[in-house]
Amino acid sequence: MQVKTGTTRGSLASWAWRPLLGIFVFALASVPLLAQQTEVGWPRTIQSDGQLIQVYQPQVDKWESGKLEARAAVVVTRKELGQPIYGVVWLSARTTVDQEKRLVTLYDMEVTKASFPAASAEESKYVASATTALAQWTFTMAIDRLLADLAITQTEAKAKGVPLGAKPPKIFVRTNPAVLILIDGEPVLRKVEGTNLMRVINSPALIVLEPGTGQYFLRGEGYWMTAASVNGPWTKAAHPPDVLASVLQGEEAQGAPAAAAQPAEAAPEIIVSTEPAELIQIRGEEQFSPISGTKLLYVTNTDSNLFLNLPDQRYYVLLSGRWFRSQSLDGPWEFVAGESLPADFAAIPPGHAKATVLASVPGTREAQDAIVAAQVPQTATINRKLVKFKANYDGAPQFKPIEGTDMSYAVNSPDDIILVEGRYYALHDGVWFVADNAQGPWAVCAFVPPAIYSIPPTSPLYPVTFAYVYEATPEFVYVGYLPGYFGAYIWDGAIVYGTGFWYPCWAYDFWYPCPWTWGFGWQYAYWGWGFRWRPWYPSRWYWRPWRGRPAEFPRWSQRVMYNRPVERTATAVRMEARNAYDRWTTPGVISHHPVPLRAPAPGRAPGGVVPPRAVTRPPTGGAHDIYAGPDGHVYEYQSDGWYRREGGQWQRFEPARPPEARAPEERPPEVSRPPTERAPEAAAPRVAPSPPSGITQQLERQRQARIEGARREGEFHRAAPAPSRPSGGARMGGGGGGRGGGGGGRR
Repeated sequence: MQVKTGTTRGSLASWAWRPLLGIFVFALASVPLLAQQTEVGWPRTIQSDGQLIQVYQPQVDKWESGKLEARAAVVVTRKELGQPIYGVVWLSARTTVDQEKRLVTLYDMEVTKASFPAASAEESKYVASATTALAQWTFTMAIDRLLADLAITQTEAKAKGVPLGAKPPKIFVRTNPAVLILIDGEPVLRKVEGTNLMRVINSPALIVLEPGTGQYFLRGEGYWMTAASVNGPWTKAAHPPDVLASVLQGEEAQGAPAAAAQPAEAAPEIIVSTEPAELIQIRGEEQFSPISGTKLLYVTNTDSNLFLNLPDQRYYVLLSGRWFRSQSLDGPWEFVAGESLPADFAAIPPGHAKATVLASVPGTREAQDAIVAAQVPQTATINRKLVKFKANYDGAPQFKPIEGTDMSYAVNSPDDIILVEGRYYALHDGVWFVADNAQGPWAVCAFVPPAIYSIPPTSPLYPVTFAYVYEATPEFVYVGYLPGYFGAYIWDGAIVYGTGFWYPCWAYDFWYPCPWTWGFGWQYAYWGWGFRWRPWYPSRWYWRPWRGRPAEFPRWSQRVMYNRPVERTATAVRMEARNAYDRWTTPGVISHHPVPLRAPAPGRAPGGVVPPRAVTRPPTGGAHDIYAGPDGHVYEYQSDGWYRREGGQWQRFEPARPPEARAPEERPPEVSRPPTERAPEAAAPRVAPSPPSGITQQLERQRQARIEGARREGEFHRAAPAPSRPSGGARMGGGGGGRGGGGGGRR
């Protein structure tokens, strides 16, 4: 029995198989909230009206625009039935992702098709109709299981991505202690009220000029450095002017922790750059160690990913997800495309100290995993009445054309504001707004003009092309963004950080920096945490940039900093993936639990059916490895090969693989035997006609995906717990909603 559904919910009432499907859907709607917040394993078992309904792990077909499409094998058993009823259902659901817990919640479920080949009309009378409970079906599963499924079963059509900048930054290599201080273009000086000092406002570092002496002062590791030029050379200031204390007090009054003075510590070399730059810090002369199975050496006394390839005697370094090489550490450095990277990089053992670079080696499993993760949206439901926005400008609004388009954007605003065909669209912390005037009033946007998604990477507004409006009702708007909104992009077969282009900033009364690619040693980390700083990064040298008011120095919070202040601490500073929607304090932005856009039926359970009870643990009786075939049949992998459910029995359709072809760990965990009869072990299995080879190959890939997903889930739970969510933090890869933050940077 196989039925395809239409797009309207009303048509469900006429389905011949509606009773069978109804109890399945309604049963899952009753899973307790606790089970919805954790991964409880597969299959999920529901008890209702004397029957058990088992749902096996969904197999993902597509996950786009915040909607997941999948199919799942279902087993319905009842005492009165002679044997279980096996079937396949095709599902479509909205998703809410919790990256910190590595969970995804599926809700607003629709069953678009169902196939129960062996179900008769007599058997289906035991199943009550409850199709109106579709809108109430909500369950949670580990995101790593879904990502593994996508990575193995989906194509790599998006692996190349949009062309990005490949020009290498200025690369400094130092074997002595050094600090890289970035200035966003030529220094812009503004007077610090109440003093005779001038501050360089377009830098996250605290740099001030004493005009009377012409000396610059830089605050760092609990002491002041001084130089006659902003470019140095810098030395420790033996007797800094007393007036600097007032600047420091104003800074620390805004919450920046004071660094204890360390008078005995030797001052590092200060490297100031007004152009894109990176620092490779080596602790003394480089020390090499071979990587087993390759002709690569890696430098052990640096936190950078620095290698020497023996065949060509070149150094290779990974910066912001891009590879560069040089004959000498002194340069010049050149970009290396993925196809030109020595093959030995893909042979680095997964457990090696430098295995993290595999995510940046095209063709590796780690790179494919990263690409798949970059296509998973963070979603939220926005209440159109409760969520408000007000645009801010440094003076009167000023708009600049977006190259290659008919659009323009506000250059003197901390928010992303775009003029499109006479209307203004603003993106703030992942939520789109629209207005007829640059000053507002603004309303939550229910439709984003397609032209916005043509903004090229050469524009500082490019990250907005990764934020979407998926669906809208008169009350709610369902929105989401991809990691590209935070600066993690798919390009050249891997994930890179930043576009690679430099953009001019706005620095007048306020400094509004544009997204930066270079200067902070971004490295990719799995578990959805995105890019992070290298442990060496000297955050104690970076303070709160200029806000325009001397008593309120702004937080360092431009997009590439994930809208969070830099912690001035000696420990590793890691900008983990943070949900941009968490920055909203209004209850109208909901991202950590689902808000169904379809209203549930009022009163008691739909159709008067008594709600079923969830069985928290699957029934015992042995492990079954069951899958939903694309042809509507249910398949099982057993020790001697693949079987298909035919006429109430399992029939083998393919010879078993040789034992040496199967790894002992290939039995996926957390699957249990459903309550079913099985032919005696001694009986020769009936052989069914083999399905098309494409189905066999797909099933095998999905079996491997299930094994891999369970492995990753286990690794995540064995890893150190994620840090707690900081107040106002944004998650997953950069920016969270504007080109700076805090009032001084674009937020």
